[in-house]
Amino acid sequence: MKNETSEFRAQIIGPIPETLSVESVRSATEYLVMIHLVRPLVRLNKVGQIEGDLADSWKISQDFLQYTFRISPTAKWSDGTTIDSASVEKSLKHQLKIGSTTHFDFRIIESIKAEGENILIRLKKPNPNLLRQLIHPELGTIFFDHNNSSSFQKTSGPYSALAFNEQKISLKKNPYFPWAEVNSPERLIFEVSDSVEDQVDKLKKNLADFIIPMSGMSPQLYESIRDHEDIQKVDPHIGYTFWISPKSDSTIFKDGKNRLLFSKLIKMVQLDFEANAPYWSKADQLYLNDGFGRPKKEELQAIWDEIQNTKLLKLPKIRLLMSSTFPFIEELKRGLSEYGIEIDIQLYKDLREFERMYLNPALDAFQINNDFSSADVLENLKVTFSDSRPLVSSEMNNEHYKKLLNQATLAQDNPTKHELLKRIGIELLSTGHVIPVAYRSNILFARKNWNFDSWSLLFPDVRFWKVKPKD
Repeated sequence: MKNETSEFRAQIIGPIPETLSVESVRSATEYLVMIHLVRPLVRLNKVGQIEGDLADSWKISQDFLQYTFRISPTAKWSDGTTIDSASVEKSLKHQLKIGSTTHFDFRIIESIKAEGENILIRLKKPNPNLLRQLIHPELGTIFFDHNNSSSFQKTSGPYSALAFNEQKISLKKNPYFPWAEVNSPERLIFEVSDSVEDQVDKLKKNLADFIIPMSGMSPQLYESIRDHEDIQKVDPHIGYTFWISPKSDSTIFKDGKNRLLFSKLIKMVQLDFEANAPYWSKADQLYLNDGFGRPKKEELQAIWDEIQNTKLLKLPKIRLLMSSTFPFIEELKRGLSEYGIEIDIQLYKDLREFERMYLNPALDAFQINNDFSSADVLENLKVTFSDSRPLVSSEMNNEHYKKLLNQATLAQDNPTKHELLKRIGIELLSTGHVIPVAYRSNILFARKNWNFDSWSLLFPDVRFWKVKPKD
């Protein structure tokens, strides 16, 4: 790791958040930026266990309705002033007005109250898994000025904002953050690249220290950077599932048989994953296979065998919304045309544009993705079925799946929870509400003179840590 006065330059393929706000955390880039600026009450450590962050201890009532957190007396804002329970109360009450966000539904909270050094969170319904939900940036403590706004120049997190525009965000290290004495970068710079080729070129020329090729890269480009003497590969346990969701209000896909037929046809199309290796591979379910609560291979095979028995019929023209960065668009369109299916494709460039387009009643289906690489996919599913932006469309308006998710959240033992998660995965696949197309692994690259160990001590999520299931 370079010395403490150094800059760490990370290249991303946008978009940079339009505003610095926990309300707008939708993409991986927005999450990565915002989690540097706030401290939640608790966090995950490097082995995926809950530990104190802004709170140094907590108590949970037997009915799981009240959580009491003791705010650490050593907690400070980035200007050295004390973060007390009143500050946390003010911040959380402000966020309470947001309602439903991508990673947390504030509507489950009955009240938030500061009492002495403690914060009391009272829930409307029992929730034994609240601690794990509190780790996200939406639950971070924010400094609000007298106008009830925040520029994030004064923060509770490991960094504060220095400069911000649509192309670059510069962050300054918070000297009062716990573990600030570790040898982590003094400045973090997130800069937008035009393409993955541009990212690789800047890394090779030492114009960047770290790249996040979110859409992957060609095998040739991958080999050129993998074998570079000054560059190291960072291969985390993280990946995304890309799927197609037929819309419940589509005149075509209201009929479940048509959804299953579409699933069958997409499965029959031969996509060239070898040309996109090692980032891309074929998906056979919503979840990545490595973890708990996944259907067994024989269960998946039985579902696909049943789908393959669907009678081939002529489907009308399908209007499909897809990501412009998805590398298999033309292959999919060409392959479906060979089976007599005409596809009218509309493209979205990022999640904000997706949100503006996917509810269009003229569309029949949309292609989307989410992280499903966690050992426990409960939180991944909550993001997928978030009221603020549901990523699956079912005729029951997702209420059935939300009910199962709620049961999994309240489950007192892991076997029950994992069985419910598996049931959700099986039902989404067997009803055609989710048509899995591809998995994408996240393989990252950095200059060899950077050691990520101390940075991950400062903030584990920066290491893109995902807990692998234990044998």
